Amino acid sequence: MVSIDWSNPFTRVVKLALAFKFLRHYLLNYSERKLYQYLVEDNPSVRPKAAKEETYYMVRAILHSVYRALNDRTISDHVKDVLLKIFIGDVLIADIDRRKQYYEKYKISPPTFLTISPYKGCNLRCKGCYAASGAAFNNTLDYSTVTKIINQAKELWGSRFFVISGGEPLLYKSEGKDIMDLFEENSDCYFLMYTNGTLLTEDVARRMEKAGNVSPAISIEGFEEETDERRGKGVFRKILKAVDNLLEVGVPFGFSGTITRYNAEIFMQDKLVDYYFNELHGAYMWLFHYMPIGRDFSVELQPTPEQRKNLFFKQRQWIHDGYFLVDFWNDGIITDGCISAGRPGGYFYIDWDGNVMPCVFVPYSTHNVKDVFEKGGDLNDILQGKFMADIREWQRNYSYDHREVETIGNQIMPCPIRDHHLDMYRMITENNATPTDENAKMSIEDPGYREKMAEYDKKLSELTEPIWKEEYIAKG
Repeated sequence: MVSIDWSNPFTRVVKLALAFKFLRHYLLNYSERKLYQYLVEDNPSVRPKAAKEETYYMVRAILHSVYRALNDRTISDHVKDVLLKIFIGDVLIADIDRRKQYYEKYKISPPTFLTISPYKGCNLRCKGCYAASGAAFNNTLDYSTVTKIINQAKELWGSRFFVISGGEPLLYKSEGKDIMDLFEENSDCYFLMYTNGTLLTEDVARRMEKAGNVSPAISIEGFEEETDERRGKGVFRKILKAVDNLLEVGVPFGFSGTITRYNAEIFMQDKLVDYYFNELHGAYMWLFHYMPIGRDFSVELQPTPEQRKNLFFKQRQWIHDGYFLVDFWNDGIITDGCISAGRPGGYFYIDWDGNVMPCVFVPYSTHNVKDVFEKGGDLNDILQGKFMADIREWQRNYSYDHREVETIGNQIMPCPIRDHHLDMYRMITENNATPTDENAKMSIEDPGYREKMAEYDKKLSELTEPIWKEEYIAKG
């Protein structure tokens, strides 16, 4: 169990806020005012004011999500204590020195988190799976290697937040350990775990509550019909049972939706947000646009440029209304562009074979973490590699390292692999980055694929460039 020193004045105020609703409401209003002053009015960064305001609305949505969870009493007292200890003690305070040391050495801030997929196997076989996972695969990253990755991220960068993906993480087993052992043995870290939800039993939920430092993001495709159509008949009912199990013990959770050309309209319906946030009590929702990689990839399955534009405006409305909803392609204005390749405040990705990639959706690699460790290297050697460095240079030049607002690239199109595909193709080929599976090899060698992606980018630019210039740059 976690022990917190409540003698600190700040933590005492937080403790009172947890106990009394009227004080929570006061602190929410006070925090909103101070956030706007800090993120918008006093922020000296070279960004359009309207973009700073979008960042404010997202942080405000996080506060509202916490406020709803506390009022609904969907989080156990133990989990609340763990969250406070990790985010206040371990993340915000304890590791400032490590981050400063990294900056002094490399003249750039370190990444904030890592995404690790320790196991490729899965009990489902979803159409178009980005990882091409399924029951036929048993690719597994050794538990000792995963532990070493996490320890180095803590020691080198002061990282305390990790994303676990897959395959299905709840099937992971290595060296006598499972994924819950990883959470329990790293009690000074917080984990977001993507899962299909079918294995979130009562026992697993109780173990998560006892650990207190993990939140599952359950994959959905819309409502029951759409989810079962892609994931298998009866999967949605199992998800609802998983939600009941998590609510019963007080583990915070959210949902992860994959948007395609065929379900995009559903992800613009108010009833979807009302259902997952208000009826099922989800704390957040991650939205991923289908990316044409993985099993049976199809460029045509992506949301159309017109759909993406409509999603952009609808999502702005929901975030402004206080829903913590993140779209990893449409929210570049919030993050000041792409956050892959170990960018300051960003992340990179390691898969079940140890392949290191700039992003989950960029299946090309120049380093394998197992090889690097065997040669006595560490994560910094990977991070300073040319492939990662070239992508970070592209990010700086395109998006966030500018002295004048007018020169900042269109952050509604932040993604190099999707929105600027020819640029990413050049960086992949110039660095001889190796495809991590046969599907990635097929796409990089197919000129028709490149032509379709380039045409997609051209149409998207025609639709979004006027929005960026008129709604953001002009209000800079």
